[in-house]
Amino acid sequence: YRGRKGIAPGRAQMAVIVQQLIAADAAGVMFTTDPAGGNSDSILIEAAFGLGETVVQGKVTPDRIEVSRSRLRVVRRDTGLKRVQIVAAKDGVCEELLPAGKASAPVLDDDTSARLARLGLEVERLLGGPLDIEWGLCRGDLWLLQARAVTTLPQARESSFEDRQVWTNANAGEVLPDVVTPVTWSLVRLFACDLLDGLSRVCGIRIKFEQALGLIA
Repeated sequence: YRGRKGIAPGRAQMAVIVQQLIAADAAGVMFTTDPAGGNSDSILIEAAFGLGETVVQGKVTPDRIEVSRSRLRVVRRDTGLKRVQIVAAKDGVCEELLPAGKASAPVLDDDTSARLARLGLEVERLLGGPLDIEWGLCRGDLWLLQARAVTTLPQARESSFEDRQVWTNANAGEVLPDVVTPVTWSLVRLFACDLLDGLSRVCGIRIKFEQALGLIA
């Protein structure tokens, strides 16, 4: 990585971060916008009991909570099955089984979800963009443990004709049910172009041949 960035080894310095461990009753991650580029009004929260390691390692199916950015209200909730939790212990951390009743119970209520979402928006304003935030809940207090920019958002672009085009092989699939060879396609183009052009002229419109008929794959 240093080599690709042109950084000499002697100039590289690394910070050592010592951070207090929050003995969380619940933890998870929060995206202040939909990282898949979906609903821009959504804050997405994933939550599990215990430390957030169960979410990071994929050991449980976390709860997924969607909070409206504009209203700061829960608009959707999917409660996952969380069979285990990871908790702080004397020698580090340990994994515990959860009773069936707790495993299928919601991790966060609506009020706590809204509080968490509000904190996420405050940090987003401070750092100037959509964030992926790790959080913990300990004895009712919310802790934000780490925040990094969401880098997976798709780039906005103008839609092209191909984006809006819907293709169908109705009728054509009956006439040419098999793979169309280059020779066949060259003949089809000759009469299809004249046919479509004649029909469109009768209707008082002009359709570009390439937009009305195409060879797909």
